Amino acid sequence: MTIREEQGEVYIHDLVEVPVANLDQALTLINAGLNQRVIASQNMNETSSRSHTVLYIDVEQQKQTRDGTQIIQGRLVLADLAGSERVRRTTSTGIRLDEAKHINASLSALGNVISSLASGSTQYIPYRSSKLTRVLTNSLNYQAKIAVMCTIGPSSSNYNETLSSL
Repeated sequence: MTIREEQGEVYIHDLVEVPVANLDQALTLINAGLNQRVIASQNMNETSSRSHTVLYIDVEQQKQTRDGTQIIQGRLVLADLAGSERVRRTTSTGIRLDEAKHINASLSALGNVISSLASGSTQYIPYRSSKLTRVLTNSLNYQAKIAVMCTIGPSSSNYNETLSSL
């Protein structure tokens, strides 16, 4: 994946933008993307996500005004992040261990960006620390509205790990 920047907009090179006219078309595309997601088994989860998924939904509305047509645009970015892993607990090796290292590094970089933004620091925001934070640069700026949803497992054996992630 090659990430580029043009006129302040960060984007993925050769990414295909597909216009849709209705919900069914959008869901078909979303499902096609999810089918490309890498999932594998490891000791803590049979269907562990081995990659992050980022979906951009651009919405455009035309509004008639006295002066003509006004176009209102917005972007919704949905990021489904692979969960961090305690390698000691998953006993991952080989490819799974390499995946876990990349997942944990990108989540750590995302945490650093969010911490920098939350502290109000305007000197340096480490967006370039990972591909994930680079791709989310435009979504993590001061003008964006961000909502975070977490899936937390009910197992008491993961209680401490869940608390440290929050």
